[in-house]
This record gives sequence, structure tokens and C-alpha cells, in this order.
Amino acid sequence: MSPSNRPEVSAAAPGLEAASPCRQRRQMDPEAGQSRPKPFRTLAGLLLTALLLIASQGCLAQLEDGPARLHFYTLHYEPLPVAGETLPVILEIDPLTSGPNCDLTKMVYQDQELKRQEYDYHRWRAKPGPLLSSFLRRDLQESGLFKAVIPEESRTGPTHRLEGTVEEFYELDTEEGWFAVIETSLTLVDTRREDISGSVLMQRRYRIQEPAEAKTPKSVARAMSLASAELARQVAQDVHKILAESTGAAP
Repeated sequence: MSPSNRPEVSAAAPGLEAASPCRQRRQMDPEAGQSRPKPFRTLAGLLLTALLLIASQGCLAQLEDGPARLHFYTLHYEPLPVAGETLPVILEIDPLTSGPNCDLTKMVYQDQELKRQEYDYHRWRAKPGPLLSSFLRRDLQESGLFKAVIPEESRTGPTHRLEGTVEEFYELDTEEGWFAVIETSLTLVDTRREDISGSVLMQRRYRIQEPAEAKTPKSVARAMSLASAELARQVAQDVHKILAESTGAAP
């Protein structure tokens, strides 16, 4: 091959290699090729670390304070006096059923936006239906307005029966304060009458609202006791008046 037809080859200086375009860019930019941390990933890592630290502190605090403890409440009050003559009736108090809004033992509260929620660690000893039934029967017994007040399972045959449902049993939170709310629907029946339609002597709805002294579940439980006492007083008064009229006795 003639010298004129040979490809030209550029010779590099001894000890040096011919620089490629990529190598030339690295030489021009010393930081080229280094892995730079992305700001988004760095921020996410910091947030994750902070969350883990907060969670670990919460776990440590819980271990120091011990596990959360359940608080149970019941009604506690003295029956309110109701004046009247003792009637010759045997009144049976059937267990009140708990409506769909209060068929549970957890304390229920409602805020101003009409949202209902439940406390995880504050509960009643029993559902509102059985709880109110027990105290209503006790209060009517101690009122002295009736010859006898008996439970459903009693062997004594009743002349009249009181039955119904607890519709509402909750804490109402407002700007003015917290309130205990009870709402029941009750029916008074004359068990001696064969005609079902004529046996119903009374069917009424009661709603009692009592303010709580403080914004705490314990204060609401006290207010619920006061509301229960007032409910029993009104029921005793109404039942006595209707039975006095039906039996011809003086109210």
C-alpha cells in the first residue's frame, strides 16, 4: 500500500491516551459522574426518620404509664319523691329494649355537626335498656304509689304492664357545654283486658336533658343519673294519674 493510501493515525504523546469525548467532558466538569442525592428523597427520608422517632417516644411513654385502662360507669342517685295515694294495682316493669342508636355499652357522644362517635375507654356497666329498666323499677317501688311493682319474671300476676324502648342515651357536646340526653318511648297496658286495642292506656315519649358540670365522661355519667331520676319521676307521676283515673281512685 502506498504511503498516500494509508489511514492517518494521530499519535499521542508518550504515557498519554487519546482523550474520548466522554473523558473530555469529565475533565471539564470534575463533578460529572458523581451520584448527587435527590432533594425529594432526602426530604422523605428525614420525614420518615422523624415519624419513627415520634412513634418510638409514644411507645416508650405508654410502657412507662402502663396500658390504657377501661373506665366503667353506672347510674347513681336517690329517687325523687312523687306525691299520691297508693293504688291497688300490681305494676310489672318489662325490660326496656335498647334502640339502634344506643344498643351498646360504649359511651356515645355527639358534636355540633350531628356526628356520633364512641369512647374507646369509657363504658356503661350495661346497655341503656337493662340499665334504665332496673332503676325505673326501683324508683316506682320506692314511690309508694302502687300496691306492688314487680319484674317480668315474677310469679305474681300483674294487673298492668309498662314496656318500651330507650331510643337515645348519649352525651351532647355544644358550645354552651356538655349534656346528658335520655329519650324513651313507653307504653302502659292493662293486662286484664282481652281487647288489645282497649288495653293500651298510655303511650308517651319522654326526652330529658341535663347539663354536665364539666366536659368529662365522668361528669356526663353524673348528669345521666340526674336525667334518669327526672325520667322516673315523670313516668311515676303520669302512670299514677292514668291508673287512678282508670280505677276510679283519687289521683
